[in-house]
Amino acid sequence: MRFRTIASTAALAMSVGLVPILATPASAATITASGSCRAPDGGSEGSWTGTFSSLWMIRGISLRVYDTKADGHHVGIRLITYDHRGVKKYWPWHKVYDGNGHGKIWNTSAQDDLQIIYAKVQVATIEGTTVLSSCETPTATNPDL
Repeated sequence: MRFRTIASTAALAMSVGLVPILATPASAATITASGSCRAPDGGSEGSWTGTFSSLWMIRGISLRVYDTKADGHHVGIRLITYDHRGVKKYWPWHKVYDGNGHGKIWNTSAQDDLQIIYAKVQVATIEGTTVLSSCETPTATNPDL
């Protein structure tokens, strides 16, 4: 059963063009993933770190987002994960409404009974519930595959 999951995961990775973050032999059980990006409109930037601790969990997630433009819009960041079937899950937005020059850091974890094979974050400039501009960090691969 595990071989089928690995093969289907590799096929999924190739089909969606994901770039894995590789673990060294000493870190085969866990890997700390990270990434950052800036939205094309220049209004928001963010980053994340987290440690894959099993096929089902990312611990020690730190999400950081900053408002970098005096444009009257707020900014947000959210985790995006893919389960063992290749289904993308959008986690809830974390938003900052304080304006240009302000940001926030959230410390959390993520757990999914359908496994977390890949993870990344989306950073966005937002008006109400409408995403005006966004970027996504590089995709990290769970080393426990």
